[in-house]
Amino acid sequence: MILEFAQLGNLQDWLLEGHVPTKDMLYKWTYQATEALEFAHKLGVLHADIHCLNFFLTKTLDLKVGDWGGASIDGGTSHCSYRYSHRLFGVDGTDVPAEKGISKATGIFALGTAFYVMICGEKPWPELKEPRNRLEIRERIVNGQFPDTGGLRILGDVVAKCWSGGFDSMTEIRRAIEDERDRDIEMLEHD
Repeated sequence: MILEFAQLGNLQDWLLEGHVPTKDMLYKWTYQATEALEFAHKLGVLHADIHCLNFFLTKTLDLKVGDWGGASIDGGTSHCSYRYSHRLFGVDGTDVPAEKGISKATGIFALGTAFYVMICGEKPWPELKEPRNRLEIRERIVNGQFPDTGGLRILGDVVAKCWSGGFDSMTEIRRAIEDERDRDIEMLEHD
């Protein structure tokens, strides 16, 4: 196996350094992350720790998904799990990854949170810290108390659908990103 070197490190640290990605960068990165996860899903591999610390940037500002060590392969047990803010909980409070295992649905939910962090530069509830506020984070997810995504500069609907279970696959997410990006380009061309 050959791994590509990501000279700029992980996306989380890049954002914490005060960098603000452009809309074009965000479209590119969300597309690249989704495309990588879509490819893995087609091979029966589910990433079990999706967040911006595991998204890496090359010197040309391309995004690579890394840290596949805890992945579930062909439905096998994962030896890793999402951070609480990226974790899917059932309406009854069930910790879905812990009790039912990693799935496409848990990955889609986590990806929505990673996108939110990418776009906003902070977690959905920056006032809540893990692990101290785990119960409050869980309650907000269970009760669907997510930040309003309508005001995000891009992909607000995509993030909301990731959180609400509105997507069934990474392919659907990738297409939604493409559609919004194409609409944005078309609007710019008409201005």
